[in-house]
Amino acid sequence: MCVKGGGAERKKGRNAFNIFRVYATIFSHLSLDFELCVHFMCASRWNYLCRYTFRREMKMLDHRLAALIDQGFEEASTVAQSFKLFDSFQGLVERPLIYERLETRYLEVIAMYAADLRAVQDVFVRLCDNPPVASHVSPCAGALAWSFGLEARARGPMLKVKRLDKRVLDSAIGREVIADFTSLVGYLEGYRKDVLLDWMESVKEVITGGG
Repeated sequence: MCVKGGGAERKKGRNAFNIFRVYATIFSHLSLDFELCVHFMCASRWNYLCRYTFRREMKMLDHRLAALIDQGFEEASTVAQSFKLFDSFQGLVERPLIYERLETRYLEVIAMYAADLRAVQDVFVRLCDNPPVASHVSPCAGALAWSFGLEARARGPMLKVKRLDKRVLDSAIGREVIADFTSLVGYLEGYRKDVLLDWMESVKEVITGGG
């Protein structure tokens, strides 16, 4: 495994790799022969010891991994970086102990995304009457492209947000950010309709005047 970056990044990468290696070692021993499993089930004291040891090791690993992910959130400065961290540990961040440790981090990411949505809306309100358009593009096409760009900026993280735990989405800030996103998309869609209607009217006037 090649870990790029500075010393801290390499150390974090090695820590994650070591944790995953222990997870893999534990789960690789779960694919036991059926007759051996039956034998273990019959040996009640051995079965209890195995289950106790397994649960203890998994709990310890969950704590270590939660601490590692939590450190990653401390260093993530954008919504995109935070969701990239989620994706890096997909399938593990949903584990109950890890989720409990990181629940406040999820809400912090939602708050960061809410701020991004407000920034996008501010840009829209400020420039919708005179959007930035490239010199080689018609005003209509430029306005449409600009609005689609704003929507893409807002929609990308929302696809990640909707995959978060239901408890996060049902929180006050979770419901608020979904409502803000829906409202913003509605404004942008209405804006594009108005742009197209104005363009159609201008074309109609040219045709009528030319006739």
